Amino acid sequence: MFKHYAEYYDAIYSDKDYQKEILNLKKIFEKMNGKFHLGNLLELGCGTGGHALHLCPFYENYTGVDLSGEMIEQFAMKLYPSHFAFQANRCGYTTRNTEFSVTENSNVMSIKDKNREVSFHILNLAKDSLELNISTSFDTCISLFHVFSYMTNDNDVQNYLKNAARYLKKDGLFIFDYWNKTGVKHLGLESRKKEFLISAGKIVREVTPLSKGRENQADIMIDVKVFDHQGKMIETFLEKHPMRFFYKDEIEIFLSEAGFKIEMICGEDKIEGNVAPEESDWAGIVVARKILCPL
Repeated sequence: MFKHYAEYYDAIYSDKDYQKEILNLKKIFEKMNGKFHLGNLLELGCGTGGHALHLCPFYENYTGVDLSGEMIEQFAMKLYPSHFAFQANRCGYTTRNTEFSVTENSNVMSIKDKNREVSFHILNLAKDSLELNISTSFDTCISLFHVFSYMTNDNDVQNYLKNAARYLKKDGLFIFDYWNKTGVKHLGLESRKKEFLISAGKIVREVTPLSKGRENQADIMIDVKVFDHQGKMIETFLEKHPMRFFYKDEIEIFLSEAGFKIEMICGEDKIEGNVAPEESDWAGIVVARKILCPL
């Protein structure tokens, strides 16, 4: 998943309104903590860094976790574009003019510059025990663009929340979004086709949902074709993205079992009024505070 998609991810989501989402985070933090400061930040499902790069002024140190090394490669090249010669291989990573350390067995890269430390971990978020091999605990954990909905069974959900709680400080905030089952059922899954211009030519992406009679899940099939300027197809690939939809009360039960106090569950565009997800909301956003250590 995301192995081939990573190279074209930023082009495909070039119109994603990250600024709006950062503004939403700002509203949440000002409401919860009185100011917009993230401290040491952990991001589960960091992808190509769309959120983290916009949040740079607001955190001290950063750790990103993602299942896809290809997505992290794109992130790292954007983070240090002026002096980052980044090569991913099975043995690790190489850089230029950057102090770094690599732990081959755990797929970890740590970069230090004069302002902060940034580390990347290529790991499965749904593992029973997420081993970051770090001593840092985090003030804030975020997991955005519906990463939570990639947890398609209860065991994955429980592990994901347990791992977030494990590395958060007591009273630390965990913020994530998810596909709202009420909204998905009302608005409906549908096939879509869209074209995106890139320097090499264009991308044609077709998205087809396959629910196979399942009430709370669908396989989102993503068919990507890349064409040069003469219209010749130069690459094609198909990826399957299993997604799960949740009711609000399901989220509440999972969070309580994982040692979190729920501060807010609302429609992703209804943060100021703290209005629960409705039929018109494809996604919901959750703000929870760690109160207990996971077992």
